[in-house]
Amino acid sequence: MQEIEIERFEDFEPWINRTTGDLDVLFRGQSNSEWGLETTLERNFGENIGLEYYYQGVCIALPQIETYTGERWSITSYDEYINWVKKCRGDNRNFAFDFLGYEFMAYLRHHGFPSPLLDWSRSPFVAAFFAFRHAKKGKVSIYAYCEYPKQFKSGQSGKPLIRVLGPYIRSHKRHFQQQSWYTVCAMVQPPIESEDSYYAKHESVFSETNDEQDALWKFNLPASEREKVLRHLNRYNLNAFSLFGSEESLCETVGYNAFVWR
Repeated sequence: MQEIEIERFEDFEPWINRTTGDLDVLFRGQSNSEWGLETTLERNFGENIGLEYYYQGVCIALPQIETYTGERWSITSYDEYINWVKKCRGDNRNFAFDFLGYEFMAYLRHHGFPSPLLDWSRSPFVAAFFAFRHAKKGKVSIYAYCEYPKQFKSGQSGKPLIRVLGPYIRSHKRHFQQQSWYTVCAMVQPPIESEDSYYAKHESVFSETNDEQDALWKFNLPASEREKVLRHLNRYNLNAFSLFGSEESLCETVGYNAFVWR
């Protein structure tokens, strides 16, 4: 990971352009530069949660969520999912080119269900909003990630693998408003035959020195830039209401405009 210190938000976009060039890049904002890249599953329940164990929880949640929301989801059965995990253990390309349960898991991620999906945006400015939205002091971070800086990727047995999951799914409308993409990191081929496949830390991959895949840049900016950044983004209709579309986000945006803009 390359870490870059930037003092003014005006310099952020030029830095992005110089650093990533024409690469296919995703962005993520965090309001504290000292935080690691953690999924909500890691934050709530620690690391190394088994793929099968987690999906069992998804299956348990499904009928309750359908009952309360009136929505219906067609997801892979638990038995089919176990067979898929076994195929991934035999050949991690099955994990690289397929990820069962993705649509429903993305929906759950947007509603607070503990998730192994780490959310990113196609837009560096959406990421900037999330970085500065609740920033208080110190520095914020905006990450830029490229899975294929050299146009190819390999996976080694016995090491975690990051998989990028794209936007073309049925999900909550916030998925589209925020230009969402996701990554998932898993140990699909454990070094010991008796070990289960499990969700791993993204940082266990990013800590590896490898210029050919999974490139990551971390841009640190002062939290004191917050008001200026949020004013700038609001001019382009990038605010809580445009990105969430809820009554709560409407009140947040109207309140911000009423006091800050006035």
